Amino acid sequence: MDLPRMVPAAVPLAEEVSALTPLLTSLPAALMITADDRTIRWANPAFAETTGYSLEELTGRHTRFLEHGYQPPQAGAFETRTATWDCKGGQTIEVEQTPAPVRDARGIITHTLWRVLPTASHPANPLPK
Repeated sequence: MDLPRMVPAAVPLAEEVSALTPLLTSLPAALMITADDRTIRWANPAFAETTGYSLEELTGRHTRFLEHGYQPPQAGAFETRTATWDCKGGQTIEVEQTPAPVRDARGIITHTLWRVLPTASHPANPLPK
C-alpha cells in the first residue's frame, strides 16, 4: 500500500515530515516513521500515548525494544500484522501494525510509515465499545 503523494517528489523526507508535522501530530491514529533498519525516526503524540514512552525515549531506538518476547515472522513486508508490545510501566498490549513504504524520487524505499492500533481482542487494551 503506497501513500498518496502530498508534496512534490523532489522534496527530501525531512522537509516532507516537517511540512506535514502539524497534520501528523494532530491525528488520533498512532503513527511512527522508521528508517530501513527499523530505527524509530519520528513518532506522533498518539504513538507516545499508546506506548507510554515519551517521544524523546522513542526516537533513535529500534522497534525491537517494544516487541514482547518472540514475534513470529509474518508474510509480506508491507502487510498489516498483529504484534504484542511491552509498553512503559510493564503493560503488554496487542497492536495491529500497518506499514507503508516511503519512497524517494527514484522510487527506492527509504523509510516506513507505520499506523498502529491497539486491538480489541487483547484484554489489556482499554478500547471503547
